[in-house]
Amino acid sequence: MGAKTLSPQQITFMIFLFITGSSLVFIPEIVAGQSAWMACLLGSLSGLYILLLLLALFTRFPALSITRISELALGKIAGSILNILFFISLFLIAQGLLYNLCFLLGLIYPAICGFILRSLVLFTAAYCIYQGPAMLGRLCELFIGLILFFFLLGIIASFPIMDLSELKPLWPEWKPLFSGIFFVADWPFAQLVILAFFFPLVQGLKEKKKAFIGWYLLAVAILVFEDLQVISILGQELAEISRFPLLKVNRLTGFGEFRRVELFFFILWFIVGFTALTVYYQGLVLNLKELLRLENPRPLILPLGLCLMVFNAYMYPSDLNYITTRLHNIPFFTIIVNLLYPTIIFIAASLSKGRLP
Repeated sequence: MGAKTLSPQQITFMIFLFITGSSLVFIPEIVAGQSAWMACLLGSLSGLYILLLLLALFTRFPALSITRISELALGKIAGSILNILFFISLFLIAQGLLYNLCFLLGLIYPAICGFILRSLVLFTAAYCIYQGPAMLGRLCELFIGLILFFFLLGIIASFPIMDLSELKPLWPEWKPLFSGIFFVADWPFAQLVILAFFFPLVQGLKEKKKAFIGWYLLAVAILVFEDLQVISILGQELAEISRFPLLKVNRLTGFGEFRRVELFFFILWFIVGFTALTVYYQGLVLNLKELLRLENPRPLILPLGLCLMVFNAYMYPSDLNYITTRLHNIPFFTIIVNLLYPTIIFIAASLSKGRLP
């Protein structure tokens, strides 16, 4: 298989790793408190909607990129404006993924400054992207077995210390539940729209539709269990004030006298977090290539990575700034764009078949 194509199995694993990687280091639905698991379950409908919409769109127009479909269906001016808004949304999401991963690395390696951590992460991701999308697909195939093993290990290890009474009352207050649904629908589920730049590289989308949906639902089930795990082990108050509640949970987990099992889970966090960031980095490169109408995206990789690095340091100079900006402002833009962008294009493409090949 060429460097510019992906197999259905690779994109299937990519869906799973991206959803879990986006949410392991940042759990926005925790604002729903004891109802976080319910918020995650309901918020996942946004990702399922986007996944089904993109599958339908690229089953009908497999040879076209989504930016090209947008311009053909809506016209050059309207389509270009919509594409630029979409690029801004993806760029903001990539900033969040980069910050969370580097902040977690900073906790593990506090002696290394943030600039060096961002440089190491981005240059490693850039190297993978230089090898083509197929390299990212092979990484997903390589990591999937290890990741599933660690997920199973975490489930087994956490059962003895879970206190299900912390989940009561089961009937939630509607305001925290609605907030949790909104934030988790934006992060990570609506971010699945990045697949719009990978589906054109895959053949046989229609035949593998059930596999895509199945692995997506498996990722949702794991996230729901993690919410149950965090609340039942830490309790609502401690879970809400913790920056990385899963890190606290895994520090309480162990087998016999071996109590440092969180070091193994750090491998899990880094792999899935790095995979999610690389997926978005690759998608941004493919998006910008289409916007600039370039044949070869390679000249964009390093400049775009440098932009991510500089904007990340400028936008989020502190963790407090990240929390207030990411939670209170950015989701209201990104979730609207990420939901409406494929919806508008799908409707416009369905109504203008004559202008599309």
